[in-house]
Amino acid sequence: MLIASARDFSNICEGKLLNSGHANGRVGFYFFISYKAVLTISGEDLPNPSADTDETRVDMILLNLGIEGVPPSRTKAFGRCRYENPFQGVPAKVRCNGTMEDGSPYEAQFLSDGSEPRMLSDLELADLPPTVLEALKPGLAGDPKLEGQK
Repeated sequence: MLIASARDFSNICEGKLLNSGHANGRVGFYFFISYKAVLTISGEDLPNPSADTDETRVDMILLNLGIEGVPPSRTKAFGRCRYENPFQGVPAKVRCNGTMEDGSPYEAQFLSDGSEPRMLSDLELADLPPTVLEALKPGLAGDPKLEGQK
């Protein structure tokens, strides 16, 4: 499920999710949308509420339409992502919700199929769509402290 600015994008989601963690404590969730678009919900890692759950304080949403020459849009956001341990052998849920800078709500949910997630090798990372590679660059995930150091 993916809802942003009172619009439901769930029917065009591809059913794939990429999660990244960065050395600077940033976490990103990349929701793949059809037509090569990617919606990224990004924020700071928070202490784990339990042994098998984690939380992120959301501060940025990026939308990359995957159209050459069209830069990703960035919106300040407020909220949280809570996610379960995907290595338990059972379906794990990711749920993000909050409000965007203009006050409109967003909500994204993803439920895995219970199989162990794949860790991407450097070669596989290189094969990701440019929309995701751009968002994975250090500092581009919305860290205000790193802006301008791309």
